[in-house]
Amino acid sequence: MGKIVKGAIIAAVVAFAVVYTGGAIAPGLFAMSATTAAAISFTSTLAMAGMAALTSKGIDASRDNFGSKVSGRSASQARQIIYGECRVGGTITQMQTTGTDNTKLCLFIVLSGHVINKLLRVRFNDTLLTAGTIASGTTVHVATNSTYTSGDNDNAFANDRLIRFTFHDGTQTRTTLGSGFVPSTHKFISCAYVYMEIIYDAEKLNSIPQISFDVQGKKVFDPRDDSTAYSTNPALCIRDYLTDTVYGIRAEAAEINDPTA
Repeated sequence: MGKIVKGAIIAAVVAFAVVYTGGAIAPGLFAMSATTAAAISFTSTLAMAGMAALTSKGIDASRDNFGSKVSGRSASQARQIIYGECRVGGTITQMQTTGTDNTKLCLFIVLSGHVINKLLRVRFNDTLLTAGTIASGTTVHVATNSTYTSGDNDNAFANDRLIRFTFHDGTQTRTTLGSGFVPSTHKFISCAYVYMEIIYDAEKLNSIPQISFDVQGKKVFDPRDDSTAYSTNPALCIRDYLTDTVYGIRAEAAEINDPTA
């Protein structure tokens, strides 16, 4: 903001000097007084610079307000809050290898610090995994992309698939992984997460890809009919954040201007 004001002041001084010296540099400004020219220049420069700042996300805004779009590890990552439908990354809270020659990579990826409505799609780099409709719970989803299928890999899952995962929407109260999966006592209470297994393949999966998710976020309360459901209504999402007692502002009902009818 300081740079914006500084630029506006410089522009005003230049305009004043041009008019005061008789308009030798910019004759078009000579018709008005030096003071008026300076005021107009200052106001217009400040307004234009301010609009540019408001409409530009910038590096800091992208980092602090918009979150990461790919999954990664962190020693002190904040729990993510998701409203509406969007593409997000997750926090890898556990990573380990198992199987013959450690060819299976197992990942626990936490998506949010609250219950979410639905996991729509999973992406590896920019490739959408074709896993059908993704259900929450113990259902195992297998990626059927030919890109991630190998008939030459002896460690592949059934039908030569290299990727499988389960999704848990945050309502789980116990560990839900069955036999054949990496055992874990993690419950991730009130956290939506994906458990994923990836088979190493020298040709098709020889490194950890960038993993991201398309999700429908938090369910919100609607005071018009006393219902709680997923919504993209910005007013309801803002209301939820204001009243949330865990991650929000903790506003009381009396402080919220809800409709009376």
